[in-house]
Amino acid sequence: MGTPQADEDEQERLALAHSPKFRAILDKSRRQIEGTGGIPHDVFWREVEAESHEDAGKGKQRRRARRGA
Repeated sequence: MGTPQADEDEQERLALAHSPKFRAILDKSRRQIEGTGGIPHDVFWREVEAESHEDAGKGKQRRRARRGA
C-alpha cells in the first residue's frame, strides 16, 4: 500500500481524468495552443514571475490595511 499522500494524489488524478469540466478545459487549452502556437518559454516564466511579485505586493497591502498602516 502507498503512502497517504500518494493515495490522495492518485485519487485526485483519477477524479480529474474522469471530470468532464477538467477535460473541457484541457481540450480548450490544446486548441488555443494549436491555433496560436502558444507563447515562448521565457515569456511564460517572465509572466509567472511578474504575477508572483504582483501577488506578493497585494499580500503586503492587505497586511498593512489590517494593521491600519
